[in-house]
Amino acid sequence: HGPVITRVASPLGAVTEIAYEEIPGSPVPALAATRLRTLDDRGELAAPEQRFSPAVEEGRAYTGAGGGFAGEDDVFDG
Repeated sequence: HGPVITRVASPLGAVTEIAYEEIPGSPVPALAATRLRTLDDRGELAAPEQRFSPAVEEGRAYTGAGGGFAGEDDVFDG
């Protein structure tokens, strides 16, 4: 994986922060977003913080990665 976006700021001062972790068991280096939080212009949470597991559960991680990384229902399956 290459560089990823970890912070986005609006002109009015709100900020969205994104944290990542390596996807366990991935055959290639891959990151999954594991935390998302949005702060208002005063630095206070503007919405509940969201947390996601990078682990594959029942064949799919939150990002859709897992298994063979492609299947009959995947949009981008070859």
